[in-house]
Amino acid sequence: MKISFFQFVGVICVSFIYACGTTGHINLYSYNISKDSLEKVINLFFINHPEYTLPENDTIWKRYKLKDKEITFTREEGNNLKYKEVELSRFEFLVYFKERPEEINLVKYYGNMTYWKEHPHNSILALTGIADKGKDWRFNSYNLWFREKNRIEKRFENEFLSKLKVPYSKLSK
Repeated sequence: MKISFFQFVGVICVSFIYACGTTGHINLYSYNISKDSLEKVINLFFINHPEYTLPENDTIWKRYKLKDKEITFTREEGNNLKYKEVELSRFEFLVYFKERPEEINLVKYYGNMTYWKEHPHNSILALTGIADKGKDWRFNSYNLWFREKNRIEKRFENEFLSKLKVPYSKLSK
């Protein structure tokens, strides 16, 4: 079977698009507490330290804000559309750093419901992305220079993780 150049390029492009769906991570941090307990600690941190949340009135930072709600549509009898707002469960959050360089970190709870049930006394945070004000997201350590990756990790660890007051271990790549 002979394939044309355009078919070959098409297969490569489709493969590339599917591969782009996984962002990877910059680093992982393991905790010896449940995901729910860690989530409570982090939520309390943001209540006590609102300076680590995105500024509400900053139009540039607003575009990075994570969605809290999603609108879903259903069809009723007579083909009428009905919509409702659905609260999104939060498996990721943003950490804002005001001091230079002003940037945000995208952090995700590693795993899913099955993983969390199977590991009730362990949870993992994944530092997955970073964005400077007004610039695009950079994901995983392959998009960062070694020195920059170290700076980002140290800042995240010293200015955020250490303030949670919960011991963690770094799961280096």
